[in-house]
Amino acid sequence: MLRKFFRSALVIALTILVSTPAWGSIYVDITPTYKGAPGNVNRLYFKDSIHPAIGFTGFVLSKYTGISQEAAAAGSVFADAFCDEPDSPNCKVSYGSINILVPPCAVGSLPTAVCIRGLDVADPLGNFQSAILDHEVATPKLAASSTLKTPAGGGISVWKLPTQSASNVNSVLGVAISLAFDVSRDHVAVLKDFHARLISADLKSGNYRLPENLAVDYFPTLGRSELRGGYPTTGCEWTEAGLCAVKHEFTDGHRFALTMQMDNRLTGWLFGRMKDTSVTLQALSSTTNLLRVEGSAINVGAGQADISSADAQSDSQVSQLLTNICKGAALKGWPESTYCVSVLEQGDSFLFTSPAGEYVTKGLPEGGVVPVIQRFLTSAPEQNSQWEIKGLPGAGRGCLNDPATLMGLVTTNSMLYSPGAPSFVDDSLVYQVAGAHLGFDGALFKGTYDLAMRSETVRCLYPGFTTAPIKATVSVTSSDGTAQNVATELVNERDGWLTLSAKNFTFSSPTIRIKLTQDAAVIPAVKPAPMVSPSPPVVIAVKPAPAATAIKAISCVKGKTIKKVVGVAPRCPAGFKKQGK
Repeated sequence: MLRKFFRSALVIALTILVSTPAWGSIYVDITPTYKGAPGNVNRLYFKDSIHPAIGFTGFVLSKYTGISQEAAAAGSVFADAFCDEPDSPNCKVSYGSINILVPPCAVGSLPTAVCIRGLDVADPLGNFQSAILDHEVATPKLAASSTLKTPAGGGISVWKLPTQSASNVNSVLGVAISLAFDVSRDHVAVLKDFHARLISADLKSGNYRLPENLAVDYFPTLGRSELRGGYPTTGCEWTEAGLCAVKHEFTDGHRFALTMQMDNRLTGWLFGRMKDTSVTLQALSSTTNLLRVEGSAINVGAGQADISSADAQSDSQVSQLLTNICKGAALKGWPESTYCVSVLEQGDSFLFTSPAGEYVTKGLPEGGVVPVIQRFLTSAPEQNSQWEIKGLPGAGRGCLNDPATLMGLVTTNSMLYSPGAPSFVDDSLVYQVAGAHLGFDGALFKGTYDLAMRSETVRCLYPGFTTAPIKATVSVTSSDGTAQNVATELVNERDGWLTLSAKNFTFSSPTIRIKLTQDAAVIPAVKPAPMVSPSPPVVIAVKPAPAATAIKAISCVKGKTIKKVVGVAPRCPAGFKKQGK
């Protein structure tokens, strides 16, 4: 079961005067946030992160395998960031978190190993071909822990495309799958988060190297900790000796399939950035499942809301929201003399609801942040193609909540989305999304929504369903109450999973409702046997047998020879005479 901890929301607040992030930082890249922001507006920037569920620790270790432990030193948050033997006395993981980058499977990997089994890439005709594992980035590794029951961790795995040409000879696919564990004070590791991401990249040569002297430093002026490697990493998805992996945008609709031997503590609901999804899951061992996720890459809009002082002064809810975010982050002088820029999660808990105790929505009505900022929301001027899956911190209810199994996968290209499973209201699955009307390129942004869920979950929601085919009706209602026309397709029900999709809806803040139905079973009428009138008795005339014919015997003589001839009309042979004649 994936759960949130540390903080209920991630909000990073900065003044406009903050300089570019320090070298080696792997924190959220907020350069676009303030780089293009006017000097007289407050900007709320919505961007996906690596580990939305676990707060700062996940960001510090999101690109590396390692251990982050609470430090006793004043002014420091993390210590002992890396050690390679978690069961060693030198490691002493008593409280903190462990981030595992899942390595590729080796030739002799057992079914109990947590590893990447394979990556498949579809050709233009839709036929899958296997990508070729090239190498694993040599960042710190971590042995499996028999005490904590955590798997071994490695680095990002780099895969060559199935077909290389002169135009893509330097193109690779990086696979970064991370598992984040929270280690409690009683020495128990609990899986808190999961994130799997494909990275399309071009390898660029230059003065680059692997991270060295990695250290976690706390910066009071920024209000955060950063993992630092002592060299520039801006613009690189990862670095190696002499190489920088520069992100290369996916072609929209390019299809991939990722197969993983996965820890079976990965349960509940997953969220993804892809479309036309397909999921298969089967048990491998008592601790692992074989999980295959197939889907096509999509463009996901990063969003921003620019709010001026005049906007805030004319709307008390807008003013309250900015006060919550900016002053709550200890920006001195707010709101009189400082404009703030803040990064918020695209799937945070306060977007569509106002959770109790959440400081971002303090003083705001039910419905969360989206109704307050919707009119200011625009697409950030940057393309953002993705293929990724991550754990959802929010569990479903009733039939949608089974902590012992993987329930389903929700995927969308929407800028903002509900951070949890769909809700089940009035016999319909309901899901909320939001976004800007236009995309990063100024064109009308068309939404996609895909749902893959276990067939047994569907039949739990609809107890009367049989094994007969299921139909889906998807309705999309705009924030003003009008209905939209969408293309709906029940893709398949196969191998115990049902998948469906809705496409081509528009924004600002639509609500998606899915109602599943099944035709009533038709029982063929059994026709009674036709009534047959009794036939008259059949009389068969039997002729009497003819009277038996009398058999006669005579004696025939020829000289001294006598023959007896028997028959109905006996006659003597030639040369014989009847005796006594």
